[in-house]
Amino acid sequence: MKEYIVLVPNNIKNKIIELSRIKYYNYNIKFMSIDTFIKRVTFDFDEKTIYNLMKKYNYNYSTSLVYLDNLNYISNKLSNNKMTKLKEIKDYLDSNKLLIYDNLFKEYVKDKEIYIYGYDYINKYYKSILDNYNYKVIDYEYKDYAIKDIYEFNYIDDEVLFVIDNICNLISKNINISKIKLIISNEYKEPIYRLFKIYNIPISVKNRSIYSIKEVKNILNNLNNINEEIDSINDTSIKEKIVKVINKYSFIDNKEEVKELIVNDLKNTYLNEDNTGIKIVSINDYFDDDDYVFYLGYNKENIVLYKDNEYFNDKEKVILGYDTSIELNINKKIEIIKKIKNIKNLTISYKLFDNSGNYTRCDLINDINIIDNYKTKYTNSNMMNKIFLAMKLDNLVKYNIKDKDIDLLSSNYDIPYMQYDNKYHSVDKNKLYKYLNNKLLLS
Repeated sequence: MKEYIVLVPNNIKNKIIELSRIKYYNYNIKFMSIDTFIKRVTFDFDEKTIYNLMKKYNYNYSTSLVYLDNLNYISNKLSNNKMTKLKEIKDYLDSNKLLIYDNLFKEYVKDKEIYIYGYDYINKYYKSILDNYNYKVIDYEYKDYAIKDIYEFNYIDDEVLFVIDNICNLISKNINISKIKLIISNEYKEPIYRLFKIYNIPISVKNRSIYSIKEVKNILNNLNNINEEIDSINDTSIKEKIVKVINKYSFIDNKEEVKELIVNDLKNTYLNEDNTGIKIVSINDYFDDDDYVFYLGYNKENIVLYKDNEYFNDKEKVILGYDTSIELNINKKIEIIKKIKNIKNLTISYKLFDNSGNYTRCDLINDINIIDNYKTKYTNSNMMNKIFLAMKLDNLVKYNIKDKDIDLLSSNYDIPYMQYDNKYHSVDKNKLYKYLNNKLLLS
């Protein structure tokens, strides 16, 4: 059977594989990302490479990665100290067999048909490598759904409450919660976690690293007795994740020497998430037409663009024949607009302020109706309504500002506003003993 290679982004790979099994069930297809393909036909590096580079040149972890990530751009077109240093590093790594060359794969792909799908733009360096192979780019067919309105809010909490109101409305219409998805930036994690909890809406927003847990701290503090520490971990899932990280450094006995690398890996290893709630997704993900997507934080500050601050600057990239930050940003903006308009049921919103400062609306899409007068509903949470009432009473008492809804809320909720009882109330002895499991503990 003839074999094919399909290069597809990781975030849509599973969906593409699922669809291909239906349409191309009798084809032998190998899927991978374009990044993986380029590394396998050129060279790659691993933890051992990083460690030896750090040790040889006394670099820290991040500096080592900068050099390693730029080794591919070695060229005789440019002659300066930066290029000389890269050549020196690569010679050292090659002479010590510290770079990974997949010669079997390079031979394997020579006569294969390669199809590239899901990439809006292939950078000039990647294209220079791909031109040595038999490849074809299959255009991703974007839809062009109209974006009529964008919602503006003064504060981030108001924006999140707007999304909650819409989610409650969808749930009331029996929309499966698995079809509701959020695109957010980091500043939304705390208010979403806090406010969704009040409304009892399940969501996995805190992607917690295992680096923060006690067992990992114990291991890092006792790397010389690492096996004993690992054996003492009861949670199988956590133990497996830690072992997987530590096994990367089997090339060295003294784990203290690679502690910086281990810490970095642990920070990027996450606890298993509860997948039953609303999902946090990316604009780059695959969306079905029955998905309901809320894009929060449509602010200029949250659009990640390229800057002319990389190892080679834009002038040097022109000499090398690679993309400048200006070229990459033009294509990035076009890509974002296409992906926004590709989502059928999309609600876009942004805020002007949060605790960290001011924000501005993203201007990628123009001629859009801005709705800035949304009023939060009082039909979804009694707890939140009491909080609303307390806030409005605060404004009345402190600033003599009476909200038009204060009478409505106060007629429905009786809250102990500005009431404080300073009398001592003893603790019920039976409840205390029950709490202490019938044992009195003195310290």
